Amino acid sequence: MAKIIPADATRDAVLNGGRGGELETLGRLQDQLPDDYWVFHSVNWAKRNAKYTDLGEIDFVIINTSGRVLFIEQKNGALQEYPGSLIKEYQDGKRKDVAQQIYRSMNLVQDKFKTSSRGLDLQPSFLICLPDHQVKDINSVGMEAGNIVDRKKYDSIGKHVKRLIPLTEENSSRFNALLDFFSDVFELIPDIHAHLEAQQKQFKRTAGFLTEVLSNITITPYRLRVDAIAGCGKSLFATNFYENLIKDKKRPLMVCFNRSLAERLKARLNKDGYINTFHGLCSDFLENQGNPVDFSKVNEKGFWRDLLNQVTDSEIPEDWLFDHLIVDEGQDFEQDWYEILRFFLKKDAGVLWLQDSLQNLYRKEPVELPGFVGFECNKNYRSPRSVSKFIHRMLDIDFEYENDLDGLGVGLHAVSELEGQVSEVTGILKALKSQGFALADIAIISCKGSQSSVFSALDKIGKYQIKRFTGEYDSSGNQVYTEGDILFDSIFRFKGNQSPAVILVDIDKTESLSDRDRSVLFCGMTRATVRLDIISAA
Repeated sequence: MAKIIPADATRDAVLNGGRGGELETLGRLQDQLPDDYWVFHSVNWAKRNAKYTDLGEIDFVIINTSGRVLFIEQKNGALQEYPGSLIKEYQDGKRKDVAQQIYRSMNLVQDKFKTSSRGLDLQPSFLICLPDHQVKDINSVGMEAGNIVDRKKYDSIGKHVKRLIPLTEENSSRFNALLDFFSDVFELIPDIHAHLEAQQKQFKRTAGFLTEVLSNITITPYRLRVDAIAGCGKSLFATNFYENLIKDKKRPLMVCFNRSLAERLKARLNKDGYINTFHGLCSDFLENQGNPVDFSKVNEKGFWRDLLNQVTDSEIPEDWLFDHLIVDEGQDFEQDWYEILRFFLKKDAGVLWLQDSLQNLYRKEPVELPGFVGFECNKNYRSPRSVSKFIHRMLDIDFEYENDLDGLGVGLHAVSELEGQVSEVTGILKALKSQGFALADIAIISCKGSQSSVFSALDKIGKYQIKRFTGEYDSSGNQVYTEGDILFDSIFRFKGNQSPAVILVDIDKTESLSDRDRSVLFCGMTRATVRLDIISAA
């Protein structure tokens, strides 16, 4: 079986929802070639020397232990055959000559290899891969039949690779030069979009397990408490449950602890129900009853207690009564909050309570829920295997990691003083950007209160504007954030959310961790869906 680089771009990625066309080819190459062949997949090639401005893009580069090289250019879908050329036409009107495209890339790489390897010649072969197109007249398109694998030959692509770059006697010096060149001399940039798409599809496919199981539980009256680990699909089940209630002509009340999660769900889900935080619900209710809350006094002592007292002293009208209550992040709720929520329920209304005891960051006593049926789940479908294995090893938290994708690993960064985190984060951002992450894919998360972080006083990190909570609230009680390119927030506001790349900051030495420290780190680490970076005190 051939070796694949990047290592996680294997056939498993095809099965779990990766970019279908090229990953299907990758699976065939991996199966049909022996382990003397190395396959570099889906990379951009950029010369490190600043004087070079030309770029080459190649779908596959294959080398073998005999020191031979093959470039593969793949084009999916239909192509147009013209005298002397084979053309791919795109929806935006662009047209690319397939042969010219691969010749250009080959010439670029050959020049760089010759410069970097003291005169060695790359001597590459090439192959045009057309999984969906059968060439009608090979003589017309101006290429040799042996350099094209069309739909008719696609199933046996490995055979054609071995024909073009056969294994003869081993040439270890040349092979090592090739391996070093393709690994180091050019910048190897994995296709981040394929990672993100594969991760998203993988989570939706596997996390549906929880929804399937819980949807078959019948309880009368409905009282279900689900204590399930981060990444198991609790929110997926909650949103599915919410939408099904509306289909059944029921009016659900969904209450979250985090405003950012509540706002995200509110934007996505049917408006026939009601979604908010607990305090947001209380504020909306009081305003509806003619008693608007003055959020300019939010930082005054006793503000939130007075708000709750106003609610308990009020009579709840019919239009504020709901058929079902859904609580997400229940580990952060307080006993009297649940008692107040019950005021908003009709007689015999159902209650679904979702929580994760491992993410009890505020160390609150569990809400007592007498008469509830309990269900526990220890399976994490969200975190990639590289992140899950790191969590298991560092925090000694026992859970089952069910995500087959490896992700892009965990980076550990130690600083002598926590103030030195800014320059470290600047370097990490540069690396993530070079890998293809968009700024919207990256979140910088403080494991302490954001206002006590060195980042809270910054407007920029490097050249990027920071988007962060100002500490202020608007007239509706919404948290006010600055305009910015990249999110900085605390884990206390960000939990319940996720991001492809997460940078955890403000972490003390990790030699001795309290239970609360472990909960905070666990919550932060499980926010990352592809890449995790951790900065801690040395």
